[in-house]
Amino acid sequence: MGCADSCPLYAGKRYLDWPVTDPAGRSLKETEATARDLQARVDILLDELTGDPR
Repeated sequence: MGCADSCPLYAGKRYLDWPVTDPAGRSLKETEATARDLQARVDILLDELTGDPR
């Protein structure tokens, strides 16, 4: 999500680089779709980390 190669990498850490559409200049409908996509990804990640399906 914007970090890519510019962030330091630490051994043993898991890094996720989610392709996200830049909302700049997009319609409200497109921006809301991006927000829903991010929410779904975060929910899945939380499920993986906690073992507690939401």
